[in-house]
Amino acid sequence: DGKNVAVKHAKQEPHAIDAKYQQYLLPNLDAATFREDLLKAKEAVGEATAEDASHMLRLVTVVNLLSVVGPLVLFVTVSFRYIYGGESLLLAALGCTVSGLCISTARCMAWTIVGHHTMHGGFSDLAKSGEMTPRWRRGTFAIGAWRRIVDWLDWMLPEAWNLEHNKLHHYQLSEEGDPDVVEANFQTLREMPLPVFVKMAVMGFFMLTWKYTYYSTNTLKQLLMSEKDTWMVRNWP
Repeated sequence: DGKNVAVKHAKQEPHAIDAKYQQYLLPNLDAATFREDLLKAKEAVGEATAEDASHMLRLVTVVNLLSVVGPLVLFVTVSFRYIYGGESLLLAALGCTVSGLCISTARCMAWTIVGHHTMHGGFSDLAKSGEMTPRWRRGTFAIGAWRRIVDWLDWMLPEAWNLEHNKLHHYQLSEEGDPDVVEANFQTLREMPLPVFVKMAVMGFFMLTWKYTYYSTNTLKQLLMSEKDTWMVRNWP
């Protein structure tokens, strides 16, 4: 779209941007300096190293431990309460809280750290060079039924999230084509003639259930819409 084309033009000819794309640039933007800053930032970050790989594997270990400890603590809590006749509500509340924190932290880390960074291709070069196993290549990680269970079992289909997030979102950040602009996605709700408390209740529902009522369905929709001849493409309004 316009912003991306403008930056592309700035990259090729920093001081010669087509007039029709000027509207997408900030009034005082120095395109040449902006490009140089981006290149410097990229150089400063550098490529993933063996140290980065070790750090990631340590985080995966943490995720796995939390994924085991969380349900185990819940099982022990329930067993103490109902099998052995324990009557301590404080211990029951503590056990459920610890269990919930472990499980939620594991799920969050599995998505926002392990899955996110890997499916962005952060470790593909290390996997190609043999410093990490082929599992860590983008296009392999979490792809297919078995790898999805082992690598990243979540509500979103990894292939769908890869398209929706890596391509549609990151290449159109906060623009009209960005599927993750929340204010645009809820425009219909905002404009409906409903009391504010009803709208707040709807938002509360999505806050508690968004991953499977909104995000998983939206990513799958984007994947189906990207295919040439599907029922979704033929019937989408």
